Amino acid sequence: MDEKRKTEEYKSIKHLFESNFNLDLFEDADKIYHIFVKEKGEDITFECTDINQWQEDDMKDVLMIDFDEDDILSMQLRRNGKIDSFINGIEINTVIYETIEFRDEAYESMQFYAEGLKDHYIHINLVPELSYGIKLKMK
Repeated sequence: MDEKRKTEEYKSIKHLFESNFNLDLFEDADKIYHIFVKEKGEDITFECTDINQWQEDDMKDVLMIDFDEDDILSMQLRRNGKIDSFINGIEINTVIYETIEFRDEAYESMQFYAEGLKDHYIHINLVPELSYGIKLKMK
């Protein structure tokens, strides 16, 4: 049972998205970056969006990730156009991207650590399916 694990730490949320998802990031008038993460078939798409151009269809089934240059993170999970869950305004101090291969399965995730979360972190699972939550740090 060989497990291959690759963990990369990034200096900022912006650096994580630029390095891993080839996004041309831009800020809106309020100096906020808006990323839409969507499942399209078996793929996950990432799009930096302009808040002034959001359409109703954009808001149906999406994980919205908002952040600024100070790494203040907010997220909303929308299903069928309604907010299913959200995390609002947490200052992130460590950003990690992790890939794991185990038993012919691939897993990819982003992890956001904040002093305010103490023994927990925000975890976004990308592969094999899109999900997010707050997890307990294992020591």
